[in-house]
Amino acid sequence: YAILQNKAAKSVITTQKEAVSQNIEDSDVRTPISGIVAQKNIEVGEMVSQQMPAYTIVDMDKVVVETTVTERVINKITKGQEVLVTVQSLGGKQFKGVVDALSPAVTGQNIGYPVKIIIKNETHELKPGMFAEVKFVTDKKDSVVVIPMEAVITRNANSFVFVLEGDVAKKRDVKVGFKDDKNYEIISGLQEGELVIIKGQQFVADGEKVQPVGGAK
Repeated sequence: YAILQNKAAKSVITTQKEAVSQNIEDSDVRTPISGIVAQKNIEVGEMVSQQMPAYTIVDMDKVVVETTVTERVINKITKGQEVLVTVQSLGGKQFKGVVDALSPAVTGQNIGYPVKIIIKNETHELKPGMFAEVKFVTDKKDSVVVIPMEAVITRNANSFVFVLEGDVAKKRDVKVGFKDDKNYEIISGLQEGELVIIKGQQFVADGEKVQPVGGAK
């Protein structure tokens, strides 16, 4: 009987020892990701709980940009598509990002469809909370005539440019299409290879002789 009691006591002690060892092991705080401590929520001697995170860790090597798009745009965007992201707080610096997730439905109070974009951030320039401007390419055309936006003059809803024929400026009505940050697509009114005046065109008249500065290009 005494032997049985000793075995039972040993079993209890072993169980308690294992429980203590497990508690000690569980007291080590481990992060599931590598990153930088962004926030410390506890101090030495404080009581902690599972509901309160001890630390907030951020992975700065990649950042997520969250935005929304309208119903006209959502079906023109695909996962894996490259986008251009501009951050004005960094002097308008541009970053290349990749569409990581597209929501199939409007959520909560959003008026658009949520989109998540991943940007590589090895230099850690981008910080959580920064605002960014995202540009999606929704339409693309090849083999089109494009000219700098400043070359196009619009008056009374009519667009025109001045082309150089010899040393004479000729007014040419044009129809513009798509545009990006710098250029207009010319749907009609110009032919590839024609010389377009891009500076000082506001001060010339149709049929006036001009002298190109630095030669025609």
